[in-house]
Amino acid sequence: MISETDFIENYLKPLCTSKASLNLSDDTALLNTDPSQDIIISKDMSIGGHHFFEDDDPSDIAYKALAVNLSDIAAKGAKPFAYMLGIAFPKSPDESWANKFTKSLKELIDQFNLTLLGGDTTGTKGPLVISVTIFGKVEKGRMVKRSGAKIGDKVFVSGTLGDAALGFQIRSAAKQVSNWPLNEEEKKFLLKKYLRPTPRCNLSNIIKNHASSSMDLSDGLIVDLEKLCTASKIGAVIRFDKLPLSNPAKKVFEAAPNLKTHCLGWGDDYEILATIPEKNYESFSKTLKETKTPMTYIGDIQSAENGIIYVKENGEELALKGQNFSHF
Repeated sequence: MISETDFIENYLKPLCTSKASLNLSDDTALLNTDPSQDIIISKDMSIGGHHFFEDDDPSDIAYKALAVNLSDIAAKGAKPFAYMLGIAFPKSPDESWANKFTKSLKELIDQFNLTLLGGDTTGTKGPLVISVTIFGKVEKGRMVKRSGAKIGDKVFVSGTLGDAALGFQIRSAAKQVSNWPLNEEEKKFLLKKYLRPTPRCNLSNIIKNHASSSMDLSDGLIVDLEKLCTASKIGAVIRFDKLPLSNPAKKVFEAAPNLKTHCLGWGDDYEILATIPEKNYESFSKTLKETKTPMTYIGDIQSAENGIIYVKENGEELALKGQNFSHF
């Protein structure tokens, strides 16, 4: 086992490449901000037994803990540049655990040009807890909020939905998984979507330049769309049959149709939900085509008095109340 000092000195300090971290020699970081930019800050916590399995590989635990925070920044049209890390250990980590954990953080640091600014480590009688506070920057006044959607905007989502929920069931060895018509590669694909979500940082400029509102899908399409609509004081019509699905997910939903609504309310997708005004739609569509960006039109923003309606291809409405994920 290694001590707290060893963990900080030998594993965390090498991640602190910015002078702002003061090389972890202080209790704070020092940011010299550019007056032409806004600093965007977000925090997500990951708790063993709740957000991840306590016997997950530490490289997967670290990757997801940081990736979900990167997703928040991307949805705001901002560029991430630094983060702070807090860890409460139920027991001292050994060298193998620490190496795998920090190596995975380094993978994302290198990919998105980040630096660790500092944080805190402590012990706990409870499960492993990881807290990440992330910092992004965007030109003054350009952050894309949840509250900007207007009637007539088109609703888009990135990637595919429901994969992570299916991956969770594979990871938890749920009984019904054995009946799914999937090969091993398809199961691995779904499992990876749960363990290592892809932060859509490549979408940040597209969102910033075209979207009226945006957020990432952490708690599932059903509940997160409701959050966006509440913030923007509008409603929406979502075309259920247009929701983007991976081929493995399609296979599962064909075999077990009731799983589809469950998965859309589960969460852990970490895709981007955005609304695009009519005036920006042509430019947005052109940019998606040129950059081969996976975003799918799924519906339209309507008056708040009509609420949120999910409809099938034949126009039949779906009752999806109570399907959403909640932490409590």
